[in-house]
Amino acid sequence: MKEIIVAGKKDKSLIYWNMNYKGKLRRTWMMVPICIVLMVVAPFYTANEYGSVMVGIVFDVVLFVVMVLQLLYNMKKAKEEERQNRMNGPSAPRLG
Repeated sequence: MKEIIVAGKKDKSLIYWNMNYKGKLRRTWMMVPICIVLMVVAPFYTANEYGSVMVGIVFDVVLFVVMVLQLLYNMKKAKEEERQNRMNGPSAPRLG
């Protein structure tokens, strides 16, 4: 598999901050099922622990908004990165 390196950042890395936007987008998509599970569990947990479902619902709303914004941002940046890679062509020097 070809590894894409942009501005010293790798497509696949263990550390999120060392990844390019294509890798960050992939990692964000991998987190969606985990967030869905958290969004289902949170109201039940907060109802048990704090006696109020509202805390869990607020958590769900905040988590949902953050995930959607992160997905949209990473999609936009990944498209820009891909467009930049196509413009530079395969002969451009690679960093890393």
